[in-house]
Amino acid sequence: MKKILLVLVVVMGISLVGCNSLSEEDKLLNQIEEKETVENEDTEKEVIEEEANQEEKTEEVKEDSAEDNSEEVGEAEKEPIKAVDFELQDLDGNTVKLSDQEGKVVFINFWATWCGYCVEEMPDMQKMYEEYELTRDDFIILAVNVAEDKGTVESFIEENDFGFTVLYDTDGKVAQQYYATGLPTTWMIDREGNVIGYQPGMLREEDMRAIIETTLGL
Repeated sequence: MKKILLVLVVVMGISLVGCNSLSEEDKLLNQIEEKETVENEDTEKEVIEEEANQEEKTEEVKEDSAEDNSEEVGEAEKEPIKAVDFELQDLDGNTVKLSDQEGKVVFINFWATWCGYCVEEMPDMQKMYEEYELTRDDFIILAVNVAEDKGTVESFIEENDFGFTVLYDTDGKVAQQYYATGLPTTWMIDREGNVIGYQPGMLREEDMRAIIETTLGL
């Protein structure tokens, strides 16, 4: 009987030790889980804060870049492009220099008699010449013929009775300076001798009038 009781006590003791061991393990696991949860929460907070900081830095970079671009545009607007100066002879053999035209709006048209579009737009150029006759001191058309002989050019102008100034670019160098790789090509120069813009290809009457009046400030 004593042996049986002793065995029961031992078994109960072992059982109690086993339960206590499981209980301690559970507590340890719970502590680990709680610690991991806290660490994960802290990590998530750090990630969120880092992302927020990164977004803030990105916005600052964008704002700085926008300001820099704005400053660059402002600087570009303050620095006009001066037209390339040139000297060419007109139909009468007189030398015409572009820089001597400062104070006037200059309509420079590169053309040739063999160019169909050039021939087609020239009557509209004559209309502009006549229409702005009263502003002759403010406006001039320079029709620069590219690399044709003078006889051909003179005959063409006389036949069509054009009154605007025609110049001879006999070697085509001025046309090259003004990137007139195709004809016709038109450039607008303001009163200060600065480039306002250029247009490759044929212009219609309404287009000519618009760019001339814009440059004249009408």
